[in-house]
Amino acid sequence: MVDVSATPGARLLGRLAALLLAFARFAPPLPARAGAGTGEAERAIADLADRALPGLVAAADSAARERAVRQLLHESFDLPGMGRFMLGRFWRQASETERQEYLSAFEDLVVQTFAAGIEEYPVERLSLRATRQEDGESASVHSEIFLRPNPERPFRVEWRLRQSEGRYRIYDIVVEGLSLSVLLRDAFVQTTQAGGGNVRDFIQRLRLMKPGN
Repeated sequence: MVDVSATPGARLLGRLAALLLAFARFAPPLPARAGAGTGEAERAIADLADRALPGLVAAADSAARERAVRQLLHESFDLPGMGRFMLGRFWRQASETERQEYLSAFEDLVVQTFAAGIEEYPVERLSLRATRQEDGESASVHSEIFLRPNPERPFRVEWRLRQSEGRYRIYDIVVEGLSLSVLLRDAFVQTTQAGGGNVRDFIQRLRLMKPGN
């Protein structure tokens, strides 16, 4: 069985939690731009920064931090779309009940991992580099993250967004060329396949996983 919590993708989630704080602390204000396109994608990331720091820093305990992270993810990420992609072909085989249970377990794991990783990766600074319009519905915002104790070596982070429900939402994060969605899809599919394609069994495995295990 593949231990999803030990995959590079799962470990990246902890680092990505720190990136939320990085945007809140160091992202420069971005001017509003009229019309669709890269301006709206940049604004989506800037809005994420505006909301990240108050809720996460003010959290009194782990439960409050998880609530703040969950709210951020609901507002800024396309979690259902990410979850469907990561389950691969087994999404089509799952019943509607299994799909809803899987998405709930997937969200809980992401929330717990982000919340647990916030204090583990101290951020020195962040630099926004460029934004690229992929098509009429998708865009990528490129940045560099500088983490202590080695701020001289930044991590390249690309935030991929697409239009969902009338606004840009993040559907993937690429760190140093590694796609979080692709890494976790490979792990999820391999684990489900090793279990004979039993989606309900995989859901139970997801619910037992804890950050750092």
